[in-house]
Amino acid sequence: MGNVTFVSAMRDGLEALFVIAVGGMMWSVLVRLRRGDIEVVRCAHCGRPTSNAYPACKQCGQPSRPAD
Repeated sequence: MGNVTFVSAMRDGLEALFVIAVGGMMWSVLVRLRRGDIEVVRCAHCGRPTSNAYPACKQCGQPSRPAD
């Protein structure tokens, strides 16, 4: 019976560490947004937000960045 309590305590401790880690990441993002270190990537053709991870804009289908 004592082993179940230890396992529960370990699980709860790990869960608390995950919550602290996610909170720290969110705090970091908010600070960077307020400083202006993070900018939104916009498609050169349609002007809508897009991602650098894809070669083409998901909204208009045009290349979202110039060819190398």
